[in-house]
Amino acid sequence: MIRALAIKELREIGWIVAIALAVYMIAVAAVASTAVESGLQRIPGLDWLVYQILQLDSYRSLPFVSGDLNGPFILTSLALALVLGFRQSVGEAQADTFGFLLHRPLGRRTILLMKLALAVGLLWLVSAIPILVLAWWAATPGSHPSPFEWSMTYPIWKTWAAMPVVYLGAFLSGLRPARWWGTRLVPLAAIAMPALAASLIPMWWFFSVPLAALAAVLLIVSILWVGETRDYS
Repeated sequence: MIRALAIKELREIGWIVAIALAVYMIAVAAVASTAVESGLQRIPGLDWLVYQILQLDSYRSLPFVSGDLNGPFILTSLALALVLGFRQSVGEAQADTFGFLLHRPLGRRTILLMKLALAVGLLWLVSAIPILVLAWWAATPGSHPSPFEWSMTYPIWKTWAAMPVVYLGAFLSGLRPARWWGTRLVPLAAIAMPALAASLIPMWWFFSVPLAALAAVLLIVSILWVGETRDYS
């Protein structure tokens, strides 16, 4: 039963993840093109994307240090987290499938935890790919005329670690039975500061990760409570 539900979720959100991955990789290609010595000549056709969309204005930016990947990464990750959260909650409610799902032999808590685990896993996996690909490219000798250390990737990993909190806030906002969207979006507004703080505070292993973990636990507990007490009839 869990396997069937997992396949259902993958079928419904897989295309969203695929689009996000494509956007990530375009951003990585554009950022890499600004770091090589010969500029955009290494990756033809990206000049319009680099200057008009991503607003990268240096032919020789330093990977991760210049922050050229941060903007596209944050925007894409936020969009992915929000779309996944609302698709799995509001989407199920609009399709009137919650009643069907929650009357399966599995308990409500198991079904909700499965949905959350699958989406968070995909969110973390697909958003880690552009970081690892750009880092692997930057660490390859001869790829660009700049020094590279893996510690340069720490700031973007902080943002990566905080994204599940945004997803959980979107899921809870979509799951809540409030009539007005203003009140339904309270959880999403409430996690804005913890998510921002987790991505900006220095010494991320000591502050950012515990803060994001605490916010995630509170959101998961709230999701399970709403999921078990809500009337889906």
